[in-house]
Amino acid sequence: MPPEPCEVTHNLQLSGMVCAECAEIIAEGLAGLDGVGRVTTDWIRSRVTVTYDPRRVRIDALEKLLTEIGFPPAPGFFQRRKRDWIRFVDQNTVDGFAHRGACCNRPPR
Repeated sequence: MPPEPCEVTHNLQLSGMVCAECAEIIAEGLAGLDGVGRVTTDWIRSRVTVTYDPRRVRIDALEKLLTEIGFPPAPGFFQRRKRDWIRFVDQNTVDGFAHRGACCNRPPR
């Protein structure tokens, strides 16, 4: 039986994206990560939308790659809290997929 698909989509505000070429560099870089399904960039708003499987790649890996290629996530308070929330949601998603419920015929441990 193949594993169930697990995809989440998040928007990230970036620093330093000022042209369409920057957007292409970001899209190619993120698309090269294992687990990233779709990348959409909006260089006018300095935003990237990433769809990925949190069981294979996490937001920390995305942030690290973006920083390495020269387009770090926006440093503001709200943006940092949003990325913390994404970490929380990703962990809950992974935990939810890993959880196996108790059978109706036997009590949980």
